Amino acid sequence: MAAQTGQNVLNETTQLTGESPFEVGPRLTESVIDMIMIDLSRPPSPRERARLDTRLRRLYDAEESHSRATTSLMKVGQASSTNSVVAKSGSVRVRDTFVARSSPAPGEWSDRKLPAKEDRPPSAQLVTPRGAGLRLELIALFEAQTHTKTGARPENRRPLKASGDEIGWADFLATDATDHNGNRFMTVANKKARQLYNAIDLMHRLDLVSLPNGTAPRNKHAGFLLNNESGKRAVGPNDLYEVPGEREGHFLLPVELFTHGWINVLEDRELQYLLMLSYFHSHSKTPEGFRVPSDFRVGHMGLGPDTYETHKWFSRYELNHVTMDIARHANGTVDDYGDGGAAIPHTLQLLPEGLRQDAFRVVATAIEKQLERPSN
Repeated sequence: MAAQTGQNVLNETTQLTGESPFEVGPRLTESVIDMIMIDLSRPPSPRERARLDTRLRRLYDAEESHSRATTSLMKVGQASSTNSVVAKSGSVRVRDTFVARSSPAPGEWSDRKLPAKEDRPPSAQLVTPRGAGLRLELIALFEAQTHTKTGARPENRRPLKASGDEIGWADFLATDATDHNGNRFMTVANKKARQLYNAIDLMHRLDLVSLPNGTAPRNKHAGFLLNNESGKRAVGPNDLYEVPGEREGHFLLPVELFTHGWINVLEDRELQYLLMLSYFHSHSKTPEGFRVPSDFRVGHMGLGPDTYETHKWFSRYELNHVTMDIARHANGTVDDYGDGGAAIPHTLQLLPEGLRQDAFRVVATAIEKQLERPSN
């Protein structure tokens, strides 16, 4: 598989259609829907049902916040400068090393025991419970590539919190938080700011951003600058970020990830899966799709089987097509596995056009349909 060579894989860019990435598209056409695997999985267990119910409630609690964040991201995308990557390609370039180590992680690892967190690529290290580190890093890459040409270093003149018609960094994040009148009153704006600061702090610990005002008594996060998304280095300091050139190992994220709400609606595990799909999609040489070897997924990407199984939800979202090996059943079991049968990976296809759907509506509907399924 070409992607096994890591960051040195030649990048085969995909061409988006002529449709504007800033307009919400319809559900996928019947020809595409026909390709998507019928959901033969079991209904949610009581524990899974409770988790889905919580997620759905949080989604609807944050519906207005999602709408505002998506509008802010869409406005930034629409205002892209002529020579920027976003304006010229309708996509965001991400270095391969953000999601995949160039060499396997040290030590012993498997699907049951992932590499130590510090030995995983930056995308995996950014994942924290209820945190926004991964979202903010991807949003920052998108924002930078709306006003920066290839090979240049972006400036950051955007305020952390804005007023009036100005758009600040906090405006890009959706939240289900509400004003709190407990022992200490805290507004939604203050809660979003705290979430933003925590995300920047995590990015700083991973050497993904520099803080020019880091020693200031106040506003130390203001004017933060992106570093190379490969993150912390073992043999020296990281450098400031430059938009990757065509010849530098990178993959593409469709701009609709940001302009259609997916960046805030998807959970971190789903974002990790989308990054994996996009990485292999950009480097695959066959239109029929690609397989993700488990040793590469675990050793280079730091992703376990739970993240890989997200393909079931992406089929429900109409974001991927899955072709199962004939020896593998819909429940994931493999014929004769205990007697030496091979657990051949699924063949996966990213469906970039699916990102033109409205993320909030698609995800909420998919969860509701799962909750409507009768229990066994």
